[in-house]
Amino acid sequence: YNTALRIATQQYLQKAFNSEQPVEFTTYFSESVYARTHYLVRVADNNVDFAVSDIEQNVSELSKSWDDRLISTIKSAFGEAKSVSLIKQFSNAFSQSYMDNHLPSAALADINKVCELSDDLPLTMLFYRPQEVDKHSKAVRLKLYHRDEPIHLSDVLPMLENFGLRVIDETPYQVKASYDDTSRNYWVMDFSMLHNAFPPTDMALSQELFQSAFAKVWDRHLEDDAFNRLILSANISGRKVTILRAYAKYMRQTGSLFSIDYIANTVAAYPDISALLIDLFEYRFTPNTKFKAKEQDKLLQEIISKLDSVSNLDDDRIIRRYLDMILATVRTNFYQPTQQGDEKAYVSFKMRPELIPDMPLPLPKFEIFVYSPRVE
Repeated sequence: YNTALRIATQQYLQKAFNSEQPVEFTTYFSESVYARTHYLVRVADNNVDFAVSDIEQNVSELSKSWDDRLISTIKSAFGEAKSVSLIKQFSNAFSQSYMDNHLPSAALADINKVCELSDDLPLTMLFYRPQEVDKHSKAVRLKLYHRDEPIHLSDVLPMLENFGLRVIDETPYQVKASYDDTSRNYWVMDFSMLHNAFPPTDMALSQELFQSAFAKVWDRHLEDDAFNRLILSANISGRKVTILRAYAKYMRQTGSLFSIDYIANTVAAYPDISALLIDLFEYRFTPNTKFKAKEQDKLLQEIISKLDSVSNLDDDRIIRRYLDMILATVRTNFYQPTQQGDEKAYVSFKMRPELIPDMPLPLPKFEIFVYSPRVE
């Protein structure tokens, strides 16, 4: 019994009985372990036609602690055997600040994510749009789950900013799970963010693309730079964004005066054109695609027509150089898997430099350019 329970009960009874007046109360404490509270509810026209059993059940639910409700939620979500072990591990595991801000049903999702963590998977995440916001809202949330130690905010913020996300708020929560002979600390970092160019059409796809790309950036399999803004603004996978990043590195190596950051900001500023550049690359080099010059010309014309909306001359030059480089590419290993069937960590292009305007001399007949985050 506490004041918060008494106030919650008063509010519920006033609503349940449709009373227009505040609910009065008198509390009696004896020498026993029980407290007795007498509530007086004034109803209109002495109406006594109420579902008493429902009211009793709801008051009973109000009197349960947060952990009591978590235990009930776990029991209803899992089988008997698994729920016993989870209740043992996670009852009394959450901090007071976590319980103040989360429902037990939300904690169930966090428990599932925490249980995924292992030596081979030290980090997992959940990127989502809150249910209470409109589907066209720019608000998104991210939860990062980590074992033993909290993630340093200075490590995460630059990555999120490179995805085009603006962090509004961040709250860390400690989860202390109990096992047979020991306990283990887990950390939940809860980010509230905004994304100005976030497409509201398919949150499930955006979630999949972001979580995959963020994990690769964290493991240093994908570079952490402004090219990653295309992942959410254009719903492009991190792997496909690598195409534009690799060509940008080649552009710099051939003497371009534009910095990598400037090139990245340019392609991020025109996500629809960037998506078409990737489509052009894929049409030319996806295995088992029957090449048709008319289809390629159609893509080229669509890109060129969109260039009319690019008012900045430097941006126009960068996009046209991308076109020249893609058309000058004759082969690539982009679609070759490793022996284990995974994507290769490096990308190589076989180029014909003579097809690219303003290339520095001497021009080789062919040139093979290799890009890899490890090389960079």
